[in-house]
Amino acid sequence: MAEGELRSEESDKEELPPLAFLLEHSPSARPPGKLGHRLSSSSAPKPDREAGAVVVLSSGSEEEEMEEGDEWTEEPNVLVLLRLEEFLSMVHNYKQALVDLQLCKQVQVSFFESWEDLGEFATMFTKAVAEAPFKREREKTGFSFYLEKAWCRGVKVDPSGKGLLEVWKRQIQQFNRVSLKMAEAIVSAYPSPQLLNQAYSRCSSEQEQENMLANIPVCRGDGATATSRRIGPELSRRIYLQMTSHNPDLYLDSTR
Repeated sequence: MAEGELRSEESDKEELPPLAFLLEHSPSARPPGKLGHRLSSSSAPKPDREAGAVVVLSSGSEEEEMEEGDEWTEEPNVLVLLRLEEFLSMVHNYKQALVDLQLCKQVQVSFFESWEDLGEFATMFTKAVAEAPFKREREKTGFSFYLEKAWCRGVKVDPSGKGLLEVWKRQIQQFNRVSLKMAEAIVSAYPSPQLLNQAYSRCSSEQEQENMLANIPVCRGDGATATSRRIGPELSRRIYLQMTSHNPDLYLDSTR
């Protein structure tokens, strides 16, 4: 009984080896093609108490051993037994390193579960880096004081003429105190500058030309809260002068 109790106390006091020992003797440290070596009962090494042996358990598929002896099988999941303090130290150092990289070095660390996810991220990252200079230059074309500055970046017009209507509408929006609804109302009545000039040419007097757009209705809101107003003579006159005047120094807001 005394000898049995002594052995029990010695087994309680034995220490596990450090992480370097585990990595050196883990299946992942073996040569390629020899991952997950399954030991038979006849060739399994006996634990060495003096060297502080550690138990390594594999959670791979449990296949029956072949009759010829030992066989190499792939075991992707391996369970390694560590001391609690060593495991907690690894976790703390790992998280601290990520925080230091993000806060001090401005480095973002990403983790991926498969090569496909890594490939998609690499493609997305490469595209973002390539487009960054173009996007920075595009941002410079807007006005910082105008919240809806996206419309100032220009409109793409294809060879078929698609996009010209938007260009015409934005040209009218450049007038002072002209909202999007007002520009849309004018464009709906005269879809192009040429049609507007043709309408001016059919007027019998300059007074009629100046007031030609004054009665175009502008609808605002929807449903029961919808309201309607007119373009008005003041904006109508400014648009007329802009379309017909040959004076490059004419100030439209102070013509009268």
